[in-house]
Amino acid sequence: MGQKRFSRQDELELKREEMIKAAMKYGFSSAEAVKRSQELDRLLNVNRMKECFSFHHRHISIQ
Repeated sequence: MGQKRFSRQDELELKREEMIKAAMKYGFSSAEAVKRSQELDRLLNVNRMKECFSFHHRHISIQ
C-alpha cells in the first residue's frame, strides 16, 4: 500500500509533538529533545524558504 502524504502543516505538527514528548520524557535539554528541536527548526526553515520562493515567483510572474 502507498504511504499517506502529509501536508507541510501536518509534518510540522507531528515533529512538534515528537519534540514535546521527548522533552517531557527525557528533559528539555536532553540530547533527544534537542535533536527533535533541531529537526523541527530545519522543517520550519525549509517551509519558510518555500513560502518566500513561492511569493517571489508569483510576484515576478505578475509584473
